[in-house]
Amino acid sequence: MKDETLVIRGGNPLFGTATVHGAKNSVLPLLLAGILTEEEVVVENCPYISDVDAMILLMRSLGADVSREGRRVRVRGRATRARVDGDLAKLMRSSMFMLGALISTVHEVHMPLPGGCDIGARPLDIHIDGLKAMGATVFTVNGLDCYSDNLVGADILMRYPSVGATENLMMCASLAKGSTRLVNCAREPEIVCLADGLRAMGAKIYGDGTSVITVDGVDRLYGATLQPRGDRIVAGTLIAATAAAGGEVDIYGVAPSDCRGMTDVFRSDHCNIDSDNVRIRVRSDGYVRASSLSTAPFPLFPTDMQAQFMGAMCFSDGISVIDETV
Repeated sequence: MKDETLVIRGGNPLFGTATVHGAKNSVLPLLLAGILTEEEVVVENCPYISDVDAMILLMRSLGADVSREGRRVRVRGRATRARVDGDLAKLMRSSMFMLGALISTVHEVHMPLPGGCDIGARPLDIHIDGLKAMGATVFTVNGLDCYSDNLVGADILMRYPSVGATENLMMCASLAKGSTRLVNCAREPEIVCLADGLRAMGAKIYGDGTSVITVDGVDRLYGATLQPRGDRIVAGTLIAATAAAGGEVDIYGVAPSDCRGMTDVFRSDHCNIDSDNVRIRVRSDGYVRASSLSTAPFPLFPTDMQAQFMGAMCFSDGISVIDETV
């Protein structure tokens, strides 16, 4: 993209409708699930963002056949190489999903520590401990080196409900021998989306959306067309903007139940938020009451909405406090 200048003239309320695209955190795991099978996997409604472009380049560098047609991405065939390009891996945190996808198929993976947003310590031990429990050998001297000829099911107690680790281990367990049980796993909508996608490909997964997920390994997975979850963070951003600026906005393309941790925070006498099965409607007079919150795993207020909440609270009638726990 060429350099562009955005000129924003504020002071006006917001009116209209918006349809959100597929969530990045839903699309990227679905793309990687595509290399768990030799058959074609199609992921619909992919957003035009750098992380999706980087993931496509990364998957191609591993030997997978990946093509994009607008918002549709096609993945054909498994990866053939186990060494992840360092420059590509450092572009995003989600390259960590390569661990589960590659060790399940080519039975080894060599990669540098993944990149992504610089928001403090983001340890990988939950991913690694889970892989070790399933029989993988993992070294972390100069990056990550993992090997396993035969992943087996295991009972895995996660010390924190990590979304990335839950998704990683679900992919591993889908092709492992025997049954795997993930305890204290993440419950985010993106977890349910990946489970739905893997089930469409032939996986046997139960309990997603709860804190205990069971995966019975299968011998192979098949092709499918997969639909990502609507991006609840984009929807939350629109809710925050309307609450602060005033106006009336209808938001489509996202499940209202995915956004309840955000709607509860912004709803007030001055900001009415209601929903039905297809849309969220936000009506605000632009008066913002000061509020305080703590970020937390789903279904509570998401850490990715912290900055948007802060922006809205800059226009509030008092002091707001944000406690970042994630």
